[in-house]
Amino acid sequence: IVYMTGEYPSGHTDHLNWDRSDNRIDNLRVTTASVNGQNRRGANKSSSTGLIGAHRKRERFRARITVNRKEYSLGSYDTAEEAHTAYIAAKRKLHEGNTL
Repeated sequence: IVYMTGEYPSGHTDHLNWDRSDNRIDNLRVTTASVNGQNRRGANKSSSTGLIGAHRKRERFRARITVNRKEYSLGSYDTAEEAHTAYIAAKRKLHEGNTL
C-alpha cells in the first residue's frame, strides 16, 4: 500500500480475495486484526469436519461463531453441512470483515 498511496497503513493490510500475490489496490484494505481475521474462508487444518464453523459433538454437529471475542452457539444439526450453512449465514450478518 505504501507504494500505491505513499503512506504507511494505520492497521493490518487485508487481501479481500485471500490471494497474497494479488496486490491490486482494489483487492487491498487497511483494517484491524480482528476484522482481518473475520475474512477467513476455510476451516483449521485440525478440523474434524473440514468445514468452517461446524464441529462434531457426539452424534450431531454444532455451529459456533465468535464476535468481539465472545462465542455464540448457532445450534445443533444432523449434518456438518447444515451446521456450516448456519455458520455462513451468521458470518454474513455478524462479521464486518466477511467477504463470502
